[in-house]
Amino acid sequence: MSELLKLNYRDILKGAFLSVVIAVLTLLYEMIQGNQVIELKKIGLVATGAFLAYLIKNLNTDENGKLLGKF
Repeated sequence: MSELLKLNYRDILKGAFLSVVIAVLTLLYEMIQGNQVIELKKIGLVATGAFLAYLIKNLNTDENGKLLGKF
């Protein structure tokens, strides 16, 4: 983990990995639901949202995982 309000390459790699996992899970969910048309745009938006959420979380936590360095 990086310092508060900083990102490092590991944060980016972990965020990218998380977004791929979320995209696959969303695709599997769509397939299980029986949707005939798989909306790649929707899957991409969900993956992008997960990536950004992970980066925002890491920007706001310190190297000990405390939110804003306090909690």
